[in-house]
Amino acid sequence: MTDIFISYSHQDEIWKDELQKQLRVLQVHGQFAVWDDRQIEVGDEWLPAIEAAIAKAKVAVLLISADFLTSNFIARKEIPKLLERRKSEGLRIIPVIVHPCPWRRVPWLATVQGATVDNQALSLYAIGSYELNRVLSTIVEKIDDLLLEAKQEAVQKQAEAQRLAQERLAQEAEARRLAELQAKREAEAQQQAEAQAAREREAQRVAAETAQREAARQQAAELQRQAEQQARTFSTTASPLRTKPVVEGNAGRVNKWFLGGVGSVAAVGVVWLWVGTKDPEPRAATVSDTPPVLVAPTPVVTEQPIQPAKAERLPFEPVMVDIPAGTFTMVCVPKRDVVEGMDKCYGDELPFREVTVKAYQLAKTEVTVAQFRAFVEATNYKTTAEEQGSCYSLNDKGGWGDTKGNSWRQLGFKQTDNDPVACVSWNDAQAYIQWLKKETGKPYRLPSEAEWEYAARAGSDITYLWGQNASLGCQFANLADQKGKEKYPSWTIANCNDSYVYTAPVASYAANSYGLYDMHGNVWEWVADCYANPSDSINCSRRVFRGGSWNEEPDLSSAYRSNFVPTSRLSDVGFRVAAG
Repeated sequence: MTDIFISYSHQDEIWKDELQKQLRVLQVHGQFAVWDDRQIEVGDEWLPAIEAAIAKAKVAVLLISADFLTSNFIARKEIPKLLERRKSEGLRIIPVIVHPCPWRRVPWLATVQGATVDNQALSLYAIGSYELNRVLSTIVEKIDDLLLEAKQEAVQKQAEAQRLAQERLAQEAEARRLAELQAKREAEAQQQAEAQAAREREAQRVAAETAQREAARQQAAELQRQAEQQARTFSTTASPLRTKPVVEGNAGRVNKWFLGGVGSVAAVGVVWLWVGTKDPEPRAATVSDTPPVLVAPTPVVTEQPIQPAKAERLPFEPVMVDIPAGTFTMVCVPKRDVVEGMDKCYGDELPFREVTVKAYQLAKTEVTVAQFRAFVEATNYKTTAEEQGSCYSLNDKGGWGDTKGNSWRQLGFKQTDNDPVACVSWNDAQAYIQWLKKETGKPYRLPSEAEWEYAARAGSDITYLWGQNASLGCQFANLADQKGKEKYPSWTIANCNDSYVYTAPVASYAANSYGLYDMHGNVWEWVADCYANPSDSINCSRRVFRGGSWNEEPDLSSAYRSNFVPTSRLSDVGFRVAAG
């Protein structure tokens, strides 16, 4: 690694060594690394090694003398590379006059500010003298200032490069989103067109069936009319004495005369009674004038499928909110999250990274006392605090400690059924969720840390639900209240004045744009993830919780993380559930 590159003539090596002594003070303490050509290993090629060192340097120190300015190697190989980097990358170049020489006549050097007062030569002072050491220490301090400036500039450039990369990724994500949206709209338009075509086909089918039924009805009516006409004609013209009926054998029989037609039967009967073998006197003929009864065809009814009733939410179930899929930058982004009321991004909030979240559901509020009581009464469950006999709570003096006898039933302050349950461990939350899944048949779970933060930011690029100013938090979240300081004078956190010293009923403050309440404040919320610090490996003996509580200042951003072991139980920690 090279931070400082020293260019010098070997005739001036004694002055380079004196400067190196002063530089080594800071080098030993890890401030920077110094390079000169004496570091080239035996057998290595000079020019590639020097060029590599120049390419990495942040500050170049030139020890100026006549020997330096007349060196062909320095003039042709080192100086052009250094000047090129100064022009293209802003390399800091510091000339130090070692011996008097006409350096002001050198065009590229005349415009560069020297490191000593009035560009006095180091050779004015004796080697090892107080005066020389004082001058050299001043030069080292200037070099250190320039090096720090260069490093800060590099950090800013890197941050700017990251910002540009994030903007590019965001633009690409937005382009994908718009393309997907357009494709979705086109698919919906296609579905609507197909549905409209299906409705038109169904209307044509119904119209055809209606026309067929009407034609059949009209045909049946016409046949009935014809039968009635024939019956009326027969009753007025037929004579019972005019003809003799056809007889088969001599048994008395009934001879029937039928008139028929499609879809109907009209029967007109003439009946004679025969006795013996002789032709009897015929009885008067009777003709039925009753028209036939026509039955209209039964219409065909197409049954529609019965839609199953949507499962109703049970009384103890949380109300869930649909969270759309999306991509966002997780944890602390300095230019986004280090705003008024904040000092910096904390170590376990870095590095920030882009995360894509699938669609899921999240409870509108934190799990309430009443909802948790339903679980306990149904299962006789004992929470970690009840099993261990204590909960980390406020004591009578306003300090925090392990308080015996406290649990979710007794937190040391009064709660309503609609307040968020607290003093529940990560293990208690998991037990509740397993019961809820069994009772409802729905895939409830704890949200992941990414899902929690994505929902807290609600599709925006702001630090808090209410914007970028932490001091406004008291209007939008249940945070540390001034009345708590009146009760506990030792409190140092007391900014809000909403009369909620401890927990507040859920949904007492405004929801974010996703319709979620208390994502900031009220109680911390356990999430599913193991706690991981980017500088360490994952440690699953600890679990993450997010969001802040009634005992916190308003400066806890959406990026802030905290953690405890899964059996921890505190009177300001609860949870909410996710699904999907």
